[in-house]
Amino acid sequence: MLQKSRIFKEMFLFSLILEELAAMPAPKRLLEAGCGIGTMTPMFRALAESVVAFDLSEAGINNAKSNNKDIGGIFFCVADGTQPMAYSEIAAGGFDVIVFREFHPFTRDLYGTAESAQNVHKAILAEYARLLTPGGVMLITHAESKDQVICPEECGLSDRLDMIIRRVDPRLAAAFLFLTRNRIRWAMKLAKLFQPLLWLVSSKNVLYVLRKRSD
Repeated sequence: MLQKSRIFKEMFLFSLILEELAAMPAPKRLLEAGCGIGTMTPMFRALAESVVAFDLSEAGINNAKSNNKDIGGIFFCVADGTQPMAYSEIAAGGFDVIVFREFHPFTRDLYGTAESAQNVHKAILAEYARLLTPGGVMLITHAESKDQVICPEECGLSDRLDMIIRRVDPRLAAAFLFLTRNRIRWAMKLAKLFQPLLWLVSSKNVLYVLRKRSD
């Protein structure tokens, strides 16, 4: 179970994302920031008419293209996620959904101080907020394990973005998949039910949901 926790985390995360998107029209355009080798990209493509997926690693993008070569509607590119406006396909905007999963500028101690990290995070979020359609959703997930991890609630964008926080812990999904003999639907329901209790004693993972205001 523990060795498979990454897979369970992604399943749990995707289940929560489906819930968040159920309340809005089907996304036409989705941006996946830091897609790596494109493991989750096909799932995001199933949600939207088209996906733009990028990563800083050229080797990662080459693998992503190879892994998804038979799937249409996906555009892969090498890009620096801290400068989205420098890339025409990203800067074109019009994204109904933007997804950040373990996005390095948000999850690594890369800056001199926590304050400087917060300033960088705020600037990056503001750029991506411009790329969202009115009512569009930005989803940020990461493990809370670094001093400079992003805290959108401290980035001062409340005038443009409404935000909720949902907790995600792969250990719950792993345990309930085992107990229910791999009945995914029941495992996910139980994981969501017990998540608040586990969060009281362990802060492992978090899912931020930021929705751009329509007004």
